[in-house]
Amino acid sequence: MDWLRNYMIRKRDQATVSYSRFGRTGEEEEDRTPPTQILVSPFNEEDPQFKVIGYWHVEKASVTLAAFGMCMVILLFISSFFEFNWYHHQRGVDISALLGLFTYLALGVLVHYYVLYGIKKQTAYYLLPFILIYSIVLTGEAVALMGLIVKMVEPQEPDHPSYSGMFLSLLIIVIVQTFMLSTILRCRQYLSLKETHLLELKVCDY
Repeated sequence: MDWLRNYMIRKRDQATVSYSRFGRTGEEEEDRTPPTQILVSPFNEEDPQFKVIGYWHVEKASVTLAAFGMCMVILLFISSFFEFNWYHHQRGVDISALLGLFTYLALGVLVHYYVLYGIKKQTAYYLLPFILIYSIVLTGEAVALMGLIVKMVEPQEPDHPSYSGMFLSLLIIVIVQTFMLSTILRCRQYLSLKETHLLELKVCDY
């Protein structure tokens, strides 16, 4: 019977399982898997890439330019509304021109308002309507500028009005709108980077 008891003890010792890799209390710590570390890159809101003309932050610049653009849309609507001859046609009021003018007002105000709303909510995608509309408008104005250049190069009649004044006015408008578009694009980049940084911080908290 002694040999049977010794045999069973040897089998028991061979079947012993170590739980040190599962982090049981009192077991060896070096067998544990090290905790995962997430490194979050710092985000500097005052970085020079987020400044316009070296000192104007893109958020403040975008708010100012969006408010300026909205005011210009309203002023152009008011001036066109009171200067347009609505009863030029024999049928009465020109409904198509009236609808077009109100569509211009609604679209112009909404596009600039979404910039202000997106900055308030710190959400970049609200700036996309402004970027899309201004890109289309600038493309059309660039085509118009090239057409004016062709007209200025062609020989003109003595009594024909000069295109130089129209070209200069359109060129100034294009420069201003290009500056506005580039500023909003930089503001969208800033908001996107800020959103990504805040998301990384939330992941680290979990």
